Amino acid sequence: MTQSEKNLIDAVLASVTDGAFDKCENYDNLVKIAGYHLVQNLIAEVISESDDVPDSVLKYLSEMQALLVIKDANQESEVTGLMKLFEQNKIPVVMLKGWLMKKLYPRTDMRTMADTDIFIRQSDERKIHDIIKSRGYSVVSFGGKKDNVYHKEPFIILEMHKNLFMFEDSWNVFFNSEESTMCIWNRVKKISGYDYVYRMDDELFFVYMIAHIAKHLLDDGGIGLRAILDVWLFMNKTQKLNFDVAFRDLEKLGLTDFAHNVIKLTKYWFEHKECDNTIQEFGDYILKCGVYGNSKFLVATKEGIMTSDNPSQFKYVLRRAFPTVGEMKVRFPQLNKRIWLLPFLYIKRLWYSIRHRTDSVKNEIKNAGEVDYAQVKRIHSLYENIGLK
Repeated sequence: MTQSEKNLIDAVLASVTDGAFDKCENYDNLVKIAGYHLVQNLIAEVISESDDVPDSVLKYLSEMQALLVIKDANQESEVTGLMKLFEQNKIPVVMLKGWLMKKLYPRTDMRTMADTDIFIRQSDERKIHDIIKSRGYSVVSFGGKKDNVYHKEPFIILEMHKNLFMFEDSWNVFFNSEESTMCIWNRVKKISGYDYVYRMDDELFFVYMIAHIAKHLLDDGGIGLRAILDVWLFMNKTQKLNFDVAFRDLEKLGLTDFAHNVIKLTKYWFEHKECDNTIQEFGDYILKCGVYGNSKFLVATKEGIMTSDNPSQFKYVLRRAFPTVGEMKVRFPQLNKRIWLLPFLYIKRLWYSIRHRTDSVKNEIKNAGEVDYAQVKRIHSLYENIGLK
């Protein structure tokens, strides 16, 4: 952990606990790393109280705070309006992740959200689709396996989830199947003031938080500091959280060891507890990931698709450009009934990537050609050590 990274953790902790923050030597570096993890609004609270902060840093943080306060107010207004419409139409929905977590921060604008995640029944997706469109949202995607996505300027992205995960189908079964003791609809609590707007019970929500972190590490090239902070805040602010129930469910997902290690990391960072080398390495890795992971780690965690004895950039790109038929069926459910569409959907997927993801695709191809195989082995070893297999 670098000094600037340590300063970041200390500043974030001071902000959410109303604690003190010691001065740091390089505020520019601190702000840069905070931006990488999208926690500028958190550190602004404590940085502005220091005497030796450069004016340029104070100006940037002040402008960022003002923007994020406006964004938070806009998101809150829009989402509350939708919740009321779901209530009026007696459509059950379950609020997820950021919308719930931001209530645990000193101010809701301190916990930024790129999007708002809501869980729905697939049987209700058409009614919900019509309601959202009536509110002036544009449709980004509709009818996919995982979610339907909508956008409204200037700040609102909605993800209406029918499944919580894209590739972890066995996990989806636990959360969706009515026979499962983890079925979301059997484990909900009404949000105050509503009869049809819910949240998961505390234990299942904790399980989902852990599974969500695991998913980002396995599928997206990492996850950032904020996700670990969320876990720590949730554990400390949720009275009577029953860890026996939570770990019973985590065992079904194969995530008990991983959950223990996430908890150890929260205590290392935010309670200054001692830890072993694995937890320190885990923490350093998270700090290098950034809030949504990075393309170098994405390539490294996808190295299993390259033959270990003869890896090459060409094989990596070919495999990413043309996923297996099973993976394509996850992205395009219509293939289950019309497999003859496969070549056309490969073309559609490639065309979409070329048009809308040009920079990220170029980045990933470049990183595939610069793979550090020693780093790949370290990451795979770390994943095994923290309980991700």
